[in-house]
Amino acid sequence: MPQRSRSVAVKLDGRRSWVNVSPHLMSQTPVTSLRAFASLPDVTTPDGAQLDMHVVAHTHWDREWYHAAPRFRQRLVSLVRSLLDEAPDAMRPFLLDGQAVVLEDVLEVHPEWERGLGERLSTGALEAGPWYVLADELMPSGEALVRNLAAGRRVLARFGASPPPVCYSPDSFGHPAMLPAIARGFGLRVAVLWRGYGSARWPAGDSARWRAPDGNELPLWHLPRDGYEYGSALPTGADQAHARWQRLLTALAPRSTTGVVLLTNGADHHALQPDLDEAVLAIADVAQRDGTRVQRSTLTAWASAFEAAAAQCSLPIVGGELRDSYGFTWTLQGTFATRAWQKRAVARADTLLRWDVEPWMALADLQTGNTSAHGLLQIAWKTFLRTLPHDTLCGCSVDSVARALDARVESVRTQAVGLRSAALDVLHDRHASDARTRTVDVWSPRLLVRNQSTRARWGVCEAELCTTIGDVRVGPGSSLADYPTTARLPLLRDVPAALVVQPRRAKLRHERRESPHHYPDDDVVHALRALVWIPEREAVPATGTRNWPMAREALPALSEEIPVLAVRREGRVVHMQNTRLRIDIRNGRIALHDTATARTINNLLQLTWQRDVGDAYTSAPRGPILSASMGQPRIRARGPLRAVVEVPLRLLVPHDPVTPDLCFTNEEQHESAAHSDAPAEQASANESATLRPMHARLLLSLDAGAAHLGVRVVADDHAADHRLCVRISTEQPQSRVFADAAF
Repeated sequence: MPQRSRSVAVKLDGRRSWVNVSPHLMSQTPVTSLRAFASLPDVTTPDGAQLDMHVVAHTHWDREWYHAAPRFRQRLVSLVRSLLDEAPDAMRPFLLDGQAVVLEDVLEVHPEWERGLGERLSTGALEAGPWYVLADELMPSGEALVRNLAAGRRVLARFGASPPPVCYSPDSFGHPAMLPAIARGFGLRVAVLWRGYGSARWPAGDSARWRAPDGNELPLWHLPRDGYEYGSALPTGADQAHARWQRLLTALAPRSTTGVVLLTNGADHHALQPDLDEAVLAIADVAQRDGTRVQRSTLTAWASAFEAAAAQCSLPIVGGELRDSYGFTWTLQGTFATRAWQKRAVARADTLLRWDVEPWMALADLQTGNTSAHGLLQIAWKTFLRTLPHDTLCGCSVDSVARALDARVESVRTQAVGLRSAALDVLHDRHASDARTRTVDVWSPRLLVRNQSTRARWGVCEAELCTTIGDVRVGPGSSLADYPTTARLPLLRDVPAALVVQPRRAKLRHERRESPHHYPDDDVVHALRALVWIPEREAVPATGTRNWPMAREALPALSEEIPVLAVRREGRVVHMQNTRLRIDIRNGRIALHDTATARTINNLLQLTWQRDVGDAYTSAPRGPILSASMGQPRIRARGPLRAVVEVPLRLLVPHDPVTPDLCFTNEEQHESAAHSDAPAEQASANESATLRPMHARLLLSLDAGAAHLGVRVVADDHAADHRLCVRISTEQPQSRVFADAAF
């Protein structure tokens, strides 16, 4: 019969450490072979117990992943019903994951459960939060993380409850450097993490002090290799409990720094284990023989015990982003490149709310003292927060989840535009009802420019100049309405000469003009999207607006002080230059020279292609990196406000048909694990791949007076299983990068 392995404690340099060995090897194993454990801390707690283990029953609830949210909610309702069927018992608590959105999801189906949930949340029989949603933490802005925690707190306050004082992030694919500071701001005293930590670059123990750049820090407890589900399905039988305890001890004891450990009993979408009390007793009976105390607990109680123990230890200090757990557990950094268009859309929605809605609403509130629109703003933010769950935003969910994300982003945009418009109307004393009582011919058009930045700005402004052509007819005879076409209209119709305008595109469109006391009115307008010059003496103040009447006699001259902007071709070389930057495109390279600092980057941009045999979770690049060749650049705009050069790119890349054996349905895709080696079928398919050209364009834009170069990449990417990268050189090997968000 096979020999059962067991754990033994050994003393090395005055420290006790745990190691798992087989009985038949013990006599053959010299003590020197255990030296690797000599640096591990003592797992003895102050009261003499070797480990203080808190068992927290929980579910990890991905709101949407391999099912859409409505389908997972059906299971959530069933889970919560089973919890409510039991009498509230603070001694038998359950953690509804680290998010509060699940409470709202349940109450949408059963509002009558609010009282029962409130009783359990206020007594500790149930725990939820501190987050509103368990979001990805690297792509959203820091402000979005703040709003996430604030929303979670508001939901729990509805029940008269508070969240556990734990920054509980058991499944995010990485963590930002400032998270300890954000957590401290919400009274969170400890952090529980899994992915992003544990590789060879980090200290070996399960605990550390995680310090933010501003000096705030949290004691951090790191889950074992199997994460939040390592304590699931605990056995009740004596033999099974003994075997399970040995595995738990092997995973926990060698890494334990404080002696206080968290045993999370549960897993993805799991309900409460029916015989958990019996199972905890069975594990506790075995563990007490090793001097370990095992008790059923709450996340709050564990946090207090861990914080007290951490205060007595000299924990190592770690800092920066936590996104490296290679060699310890799945890091899943490949998700940051999947469904990239959705990530950009979410980032735009984020900045829209933060920079182009809230400032104007706040200023309007100060002007009127009316805060009635705050509830509408909170709804917009809550809609946005529901785009952030890590499986959703990271693009590793099924297509129905991606479609729901698109709908939420569109909803955020619609809400934001309406709130912004209302706030600007208040700030500029514009009353839609009064305007509708006057005919169009007596309207006074104005150029309104808003500055979202916290510094005054001037220079090139993107604007839309609209001219009303006529009213849209409704009813009999409306089909005979004839309006001018774009071709018949002057490109700069009714634009005062005092404006310096560089047209971009113009078209006729319907514009609905609304009033709170009238039916909507549709007009045909000529909309000219253009660039307008704002001189420094007319600078738009920080987080402010300027508006000018569009009448020729009233509009101040905005045509002065335009810096030089030039673009020219010399043979096959194209030069683009303003007063600050010079861009030279020659011999398949783009060089950028900064005249203010005399710095030159000789090879600014490259488009590269590489085969990738990984999946939506983990990148696994293979083979050579192919670089695109540049064609002859073309001048698309010559100024006077913006110069644009288009650079065609061409890549010869493998093109192969999708192998049926490698296809997954949407329901199966989430189960495909990341492998470091390509399957044999895929390798053979790669060998027979044919080469096809892939075409792309770089659009380089330079504005008058600007200190930056705009870059837009447009590509028709037909190949499968690869990574297409834009590489931007800084030629500064020791540089540091600061980003508001990943996208």
